[in-house]
Amino acid sequence: MGNKKKIAFVILSDPMMYPPTMNAASILAENGYAVDVIGLKYDSDDKIHIPEGVNLIYRGCLKGGIVFRLKYLEMLFWLAFRALRKKYCWIFCYNHKAIFSVYIASRISGAKWLYHNHDISITKKRWGFYPLLKWLEKWCARRADIVVFPQAERAECFAEEAKLLRKPLIVMNEPRMNWSQIEGIHPEIDKLKKRFGKVVLYQGGLNWKRGLRQVIQSMPYWHRKAGLCLVGKTDLQPSFQSEAEKLARQIGVHE
Repeated sequence: MGNKKKIAFVILSDPMMYPPTMNAASILAENGYAVDVIGLKYDSDDKIHIPEGVNLIYRGCLKGGIVFRLKYLEMLFWLAFRALRKKYCWIFCYNHKAIFSVYIASRISGAKWLYHNHDISITKKRWGFYPLLKWLEKWCARRADIVVFPQAERAECFAEEAKLLRKPLIVMNEPRMNWSQIEGIHPEIDKLKKRFGKVVLYQGGLNWKRGLRQVIQSMPYWHRKAGLCLVGKTDLQPSFQSEAEKLARQIGVHE
């Protein structure tokens, strides 16, 4: 790793809850980069595969209240020191809570930095810790080397709200090509394609924490007729398959 270019991914949440984060990190690792993924551990056994060449670093547990505020300050100083010592060439920030820490680390170390967001969280309060984080998000994003969103509409909304000088890049959250090469899956997808014409494929841990309840409940309102194919393990919630099928029957979308 001594001669490899070093890149850090920073998220003040659990990276295990964000498969696209690990997906991007794995692609960089496969292309010769030394990749650190830095986050806070969620109180769950939810796990996804840690790609080869990716170093996952937990800086404690993900908790709210005063604990998170103290962790926020601790991460700010720790990341700045690590970025200076590790000589990262890029630091990727993956949520608004981490953006100020990444901005400070990049300024101190000289690393370029990228801000990636997938939604625009809203706070109704005018004053306090979280309104301050939202203000910092906009202020720091205007100083980022690159801003990335996975959808054009959200990118345009954020660019206008944050008064960005340059439009964000649109990078879709798509699976790696080899993730779809799973034995036994293609015949099922072909069946759904023949029946519905289009298929929505989800691949990952199968449990309600992933928002799959809302996905199933939304099916009657889809603009286009499509089949839903869920691929993954149910280790965390063995009853998921029977509960999902029951929910699908209740709302009339079961086969």
